[in-house]
Amino acid sequence: MASALRTGKTQLSEQRFRGLDADGEFARRSIGEIGGLGAYFGLLTGASAPAGTEPWLPVTSLLDGSPTLVARYRQVQAALAVAGVSVEVPEFRVAASVGQLGLAARLFCPAFGAALLGYRLDLGDALYQPVVGGALPLFIPTTAVGPQQIDSPAPGPAAEHALSTSIATLVERTAALSVSRGVLWGNVASVIAGAVTTVATARGDLAGRAAALGTHLLSLPALAGTFTGRPGSDFRRRSCCLIYRITPGPHSPPASSYCGDCILR
Repeated sequence: MASALRTGKTQLSEQRFRGLDADGEFARRSIGEIGGLGAYFGLLTGASAPAGTEPWLPVTSLLDGSPTLVARYRQVQAALAVAGVSVEVPEFRVAASVGQLGLAARLFCPAFGAALLGYRLDLGDALYQPVVGGALPLFIPTTAVGPQQIDSPAPGPAAEHALSTSIATLVERTAALSVSRGVLWGNVASVIAGAVTTVATARGDLAGRAAALGTHLLSLPALAGTFTGRPGSDFRRRSCCLIYRITPGPHSPPASSYCGDCILR
């Protein structure tokens, strides 16, 4: 059924599609395919969020100006203090930058994967678990994914929408915490380039499409001047995410302390 409902191959109305996918099978297969692109693309779905040791919280609470985002960055700060050996507690702005980078990756990658694979994806009702280390667990209802509408603007409406809404809001909320917008949008550019590389590794047949979509997204005004080169090739950002500031060494940190696309490398 999934192939029959794929974008570009169906004129089904959303109402009729929902009738055909009443059991959520299309949603599960679609999310499975998106998640197959990499850990940061993965989503959970079902009738309700699975039980766990940590509560499930709305992603919107990270973006609405409530204390939740600061609490998340404090959580990251504490985790970095355990991981680092050169400072007892990293600067808050370092934790905020690293935390924003991780959140941006989780909000962008599933949308990027959906765009490449021809799915409509809505993370508006997504839930997350406030854990640190690895990809943040995300849950969405089965109704949040479906075939992309025939008349959707191209290319990559899901990914472009994520950049202009949730990720743009995340940048502004984090910038209000005294983190440079240049660093934050540089983090987003790095996420896009990283997503292109990850997709190319997981699905070679999508490499060209991923590079083209990544190049288009990086041409958007908000990302102007944040990088040089091309995603999937010689991409390098023009700012630093600041993670090197928790690494050991009394003088300059070793080259291994920098990300592969860092301007300081």
